[in-house]
Amino acid sequence: MVIVFSSIHELAYDEAFRLLASHVGEEVRVITPDLSWIWKTHYREPTIEACHEVNRAMRQYAFVYNYGTLEATLLACGYARVVRLPSEEGMLVVEASGTGGVAPPYFEGAREMYLRDLNVR
Repeated sequence: MVIVFSSIHELAYDEAFRLLASHVGEEVRVITPDLSWIWKTHYREPTIEACHEVNRAMRQYAFVYNYGTLEATLLACGYARVVRLPSEEGMLVVEASGTGGVAPPYFEGAREMYLRDLNVR
């Protein structure tokens, strides 16, 4: 049975991390807005208007993932296999399974900086 998470973008990053990590060993599917698509469609050039468009687009989200960040997060949680699935434009659908995954070396520094800057840690 696949466990589906379709609202992790509504959770603070550290909460989503704990939730995903608590299901390592099970097969999960994550469905979330794709930050790369939001960036590409709302921030065509660095104008004041574009800045406001991006902020308006992300207002309802606590943390928006691109594929690289979601993949690294799932690996850091301990999933061994992460696969991106086809999806509608603007959405990111990823399945993860197995155990023993390890995040890429660059991941932990970026994650720690983000959490530190939010005073989460």
